[in-house]
Parts: sequence; structure tokens; C-alpha cells
Amino acid sequence: MKFTGDTKAHVLARVRAADLQENPFPHMVIEEFLPEACFAEIDVLVPDRELWTWRGSRKANISCCDDDEGFARLPDHIRACWVAFRDELFGDTIGPALLQRFEDLIRHKYVSLYGSKVGSALMAAGLKMTAGRLMGRVSPHELAPHSDATQFGVTSLLYFSDGVDEQSGALMFYAANGRIELSHPSTFYPAEEGVVPQLRKVLPVRKNLFVAFLNREGSYHGYRLTKGRGTSPEMRIAYQAHLVSTGFRPELADGLPEVQRRRWPRSPAVRPT
Repeated sequence: MKFTGDTKAHVLARVRAADLQENPFPHMVIEEFLPEACFAEIDVLVPDRELWTWRGSRKANISCCDDDEGFARLPDHIRACWVAFRDELFGDTIGPALLQRFEDLIRHKYVSLYGSKVGSALMAAGLKMTAGRLMGRVSPHELAPHSDATQFGVTSLLYFSDGVDEQSGALMFYAANGRIELSHPSTFYPAEEGVVPQLRKVLPVRKNLFVAFLNREGSYHGYRLTKGRGTSPEMRIAYQAHLVSTGFRPELADGLPEVQRRRWPRSPAVRPT
């Protein structure tokens, strides 16, 4: 599968024109993100349930990394579609467009976490999209408010399922209720510190809905799927990828104060350059 110049131009135009909303943290929401025919072509190649890697009966993922065993097991024509989707669409097109829109915000985030010198070095190294993953969730499933790993600059999601309300599949955005000093580089759940963020925005998921947001301290988001439609359990599906600096080399963290070193990723999400 190849993505045409027209499709890439369409995606670029949508990202560049999208309203960058500030509340409760910087984000954009774009409906009907891909051209209809293009989305339909990808949608029919979402892998069947038996091809996913399941954790229990309600949570499944497919990592889109070439060295992932589950990804390698996909039928050739399905894997080829998601490789092109990952590389041509998200890697070469969406990633640079998101960087244009969020660059100053990402720089401020890295500087606030690691100081001016290291934060500037992370930006100078360049940013790229991670390989991403397909995520499948089955009702009932609820993901508590959290922020993503510190190395991620922007989180992006493209949905392949419909939810009619917040119970049948919705992304939730929360406002920070007080500032918490991050002390580790991983996914952070404020409830672990006794803090309950306030719900500010509910986005019922739709096919071809694209959402991207700055991943900074207090970018708390969650997911709710507490009922399905009909009698059989339905799986809500999304593709997730992150925009991240390629500069997370261990030596760059040498000399950082201890509080900043504790936020340094143990394993970079993309190969350092």
C-alpha cells in the first residue's frame, strides 16, 4: 500500500489548519482526518482479534515495530499496509507537521524537565515519531487519568471505532489539581500521589478522528469504555504514536541534578542520533 501525494497534502493541510486548543492543555482534534476512501482502505486491514497480543480478556495491542514477534506474524498484505501507514503517513508526514505546530511547546517542556542546556540539546537532535501501536480495548475498560512517559513530546491517536457517548468509548481530558513534581520517567498516575484531577473534556471516539496533544506535566488523560452496543463485546481500536526527541543518549544526562536524572528515560523510544 502506498499513500499518494494528494493524501499526504490533505493530511498536512488538516494539521496545519487545526485549532490548537489550550484547555486543559494544548491539543488538537480533527474529525474526518484522512480522505474517506483512504481511511476505508486502511480500516478493512485492521487485524482480526486472534492476531492481537492480549493481556487478559479486555486489553490487546499490536506493536508496529519490525522486530516485534506479533507484528511479524501478521499476513504480509496486512503488515505491508501498517508499515506504510507508520512510515509514510505518520513518520514522514504527520510527525513533521505536528513538530511545526508544537515545537515551541515541546522545547519548553524539555527545558522545564531537564534544564536549558539539555532541553535545547534534545530539540537540536531532532524529533521523530515512534513506531506506534494498535490498541484494542473491550468493555468494560477504564483507564485512569495519567500523563505519558516524560520523553514523549506529543501523543497522537487515530481512531478506528465509533463510540456514541462517554460510556461506549471516549477520550477524557483532565485539569491538574495542583502541581506534582515528577520523580520518574514513566507513565504517571496522579491518584498515586492522592491527587484527583478534574474532568474538563469528553471526546466520544469516532472512526477517522485524530487527536494530538502536548505531553507535559499535568497533561492528564484517560479512557472510558463501560458499555458496548448490542450483546457481543465490541473492541474499540486506535493507533497511537508519539513525537519524541532522538537525543536521549545516556551521556547527555551526565551532570544533571538528581531530581532531573530521575526523569531521564531508562530506554529511549527511538534510536538516538
